[in-house]
Order: sequence, then structure tokens, then C-alpha cells
Amino acid sequence: MNTFNPFLAIKQKRPKFELDWVERTFAAGNTFRAFKGRKADKIRRVVRSTIVRARNLARARSQLQYDSALNSYTKTIEKKARLQFGYASKLANLYIKELVSRPGILPDRWAASIRRYAHVPIDQHILGYMRVHFDGDAAIQAVPKGVPLKKIKREQAADLQKMLRAPARRASVNPIDYDLWWSADISRKQGRRSERRKHR
Repeated sequence: MNTFNPFLAIKQKRPKFELDWVERTFAAGNTFRAFKGRKADKIRRVVRSTIVRARNLARARSQLQYDSALNSYTKTIEKKARLQFGYASKLANLYIKELVSRPGILPDRWAASIRRYAHVPIDQHILGYMRVHFDGDAAIQAVPKGVPLKKIKREQAADLQKMLRAPARRASVNPIDYDLWWSADISRKQGRRSERRKHR
């Protein structure tokens, strides 16, 4: 009779298993297609080893402190993974979003603190929504349409994050919640594909 209890193993190794889960799920496979010649697994490990449980972000007591800690993480990812800022920033923010989205990985107080200041992962989908929702704002107007993510500048990204904060506060939600528009975009595309299949 097999006496191995897999749940005891989970109990003993839970912190490692949870970070393994975050590492493998924080970004979809198509996110890594742009990184020609570099393996996704290696980049995932760089992001994880840099941020781990985001202790420095959890300690932030202001947006300025959070941004400073995040900038340090992003620069490390840029250097170790040899990525441009736009890519490194997106991956860092995707990892952080995943880290705070699954209950229990971080202490509740840490997760709440990080969510308060967390940045929206910027990609072409989110930029597209920003152009619709904030078309009159100087921050989005300063980003040329169709600009590749690798050419997004640090200052442009900072201005876009700042642009989201006031409307988020008025709605009593966290700025990172704007990323839910990405899932709305995916749902709409899936819906259109389903409709096309019906009419074949």
C-alpha cells in the first residue's frame, strides 16, 4: 500500500510550490514570442528570482516608494534577461499581478499594500483601450500608435500609470484593476470566433 500523502508534501513545500505556480502562470506563452533567441523558462526564472515575494514592494508606504522599488526590480530584469524596458516592465507587472491575485501566497497585508500601488502591465491591448478611454490625455497622446512595446520609454510608462490613478480613485478601485479590460478583449474575440463558427 502506498503510504505517500501528497497533501503532506504540499504542506511541507507550500511556499516553493506557490512560487513555482506563479512562475509558470504569470505570463502566457505568446508573451514570450517577441523574445527571439531567448528561452521563456530562463526569462521566467529571472523574473521570479528578482522579485520573489515582492517584499520591497510590500514595504512601500507611498506611490513614490513603490515606484522606486519596482524600478529597481525592472532594471535588474532588463540586465539579467537582456530585455528592453517595455518588455521587462510588462513581465515584472504581470508577475506581481499574479502574486497578489491568488489568496495565501502573500500575507493579506502585503497583498493589499501592493495592490494599492501596483502598475498595470502595458501591452498593445491595454494601450488600445487607453486610447479609447483617455484619448484626450497627454500621456496616451505622447505614445505613437503602433509603437512596439520594446520602444516604450520609462517616462512614457510612468505617465500612463499616473493617468490611471485619478479615475481609479474616483471609482474606489485599484489602478491595476484596469488590466481586467485585457480579459474583456479576449472574451470579445472568443465570442466573435464562436459566432463565425455558427454561420459556417
